[in-house]
Amino acid sequence: MKNIEKIYIVLTLLLSVTLIVSNLSAIKVIEIYGYRLTAGFFSYPFVYVFCSIIIALRNKYHYVFSILLSYFAYFIFTILMFISMKLNGINSQNEIQVAFESIFDLNQMRIFVASSLAYLFSFYIFGIIFSKLEHIRIDIRLFVAILISSTLDVTIFLTIAFLGSLNFDVLVSILILAGIKRIASQIILFFPTLYAIKKLRGYCDKDISNN
Repeated sequence: MKNIEKIYIVLTLLLSVTLIVSNLSAIKVIEIYGYRLTAGFFSYPFVYVFCSIIIALRNKYHYVFSILLSYFAYFIFTILMFISMKLNGINSQNEIQVAFESIFDLNQMRIFVASSLAYLFSFYIFGIIFSKLEHIRIDIRLFVAILISSTLDVTIFLTIAFLGSLNFDVLVSILILAGIKRIASQIILFFPTLYAIKKLRGYCDKDISNN
């Protein structure tokens, strides 16, 4: 197996794991210096990192396959955990049962649907933008794709998850604040992402030249 294929498999696996962790932890709200964030705020930006590297190293068909495979893994995980929640545990594990029900009950389905649609649509747009700008430098292509798709991601997720349950003015203010936080986190990871792409490309090119 060529090095680029091994790297592609590892990146797709990391993408799947990060997506699952991010969507589950999105239910938990934390507060840092007066600002409220979901726990997924710290892991979800890495979904963009792995997607960026995949699309930079492989073609758009490999990218779409990775996106869909990761979503399928997330979907299967959610279904299996929902089934596990429905199984009655022994009395000594009541606290675990309550924890399962608080995460995987039907009241959280709106969150799962919102995160799924936001992920699929925003990363589909990410791939389109990156492909359409093929004659532009890769750093600009990535930056534009990340900027637009991450903004769409936040907007779609929060709108589907909280429209009707929050006052419209409150929802708009949350959208703006969440969008700023998301873009800031992606900018922080942007240059390490470019560095990883450069190193991995060199590694893969070396592998090709040796063969």
